[in-house]
Amino acid sequence: MKKFILIIIFIVIIILILSPSQSDEMRIRVIANSDSAFDQQLKYEVVGKLKKTLKETNDLSIIKADTEYIINKNNCDYLVKVIIKQQEFETKYINDKVIPGGVYKTLVVEIGKAQGKNFWSIIYPEFFNVSFEDVNSGDVEFGWWISDFLRG
Repeated sequence: MKKFILIIIFIVIIILILSPSQSDEMRIRVIANSDSAFDQQLKYEVVGKLKKTLKETNDLSIIKADTEYIINKNNCDYLVKVIIKQQEFETKYINDKVIPGGVYKTLVVEIGKAQGKNFWSIIYPEFFNVSFEDVNSGDVEFGWWISDFLRG
């Protein structure tokens, strides 16, 4: 019986050590200038580039330069702000899974006035391939990144 208890304690300790903590989780948030169709499309173009850039680097100056390039390429003069800060997220539900709410370290990309719908996703761990569209109402649209990720 003592061996069984020791094995259980050992397994629990290993699980706790190997499980990522909430503080290890990083989220991405890209906020569009406005809700206009043009600004929303621009946001998704930035998100597409951001996904590729994050595979290579997490340098904020490179992320900002890439975003500014896309903005300029689309003949806009929006200012771009790229920062990492703590942000609060509401709990989200996808099918039978819960994405816990709370305050998370977040890479935030603000485009122009940053008053439009925002895209967000989790860089780590299991929900990396899920993206969300949030409006203050709390409605969520989600899509899978897995096809984009596998295509490279």
